[in-house]
Amino acid sequence: MSRRFAGVGVRICASRLQELAAGAEATDTERIDITFALAACELEREDFSVKVIRARRRCGRWLLVAAMAVVALLGLVGIAYLVLSLASHLPPF
Repeated sequence: MSRRFAGVGVRICASRLQELAAGAEATDTERIDITFALAACELEREDFSVKVIRARRRCGRWLLVAAMAVVALLGLVGIAYLVLSLASHLPPF
């Protein structure tokens, strides 16, 4: 937690956090810092999860577009094969 708190700008050493978790009395400034750090860490986590969800949606859309392009190309190849095979059986005149 100390590293996560440092990432949002709150510097509390790990040993002090362990003491607080064990039940030591916290000062008012420590309570404010911890409350702020927890809220900021939660916001960062939410931002990350939103980015992951957006990336998944974007990837899914591109996979759908790629699959539809492959299906369209295969359809065109199939039609071309059908036309060429029919044309080879017709008399020239």
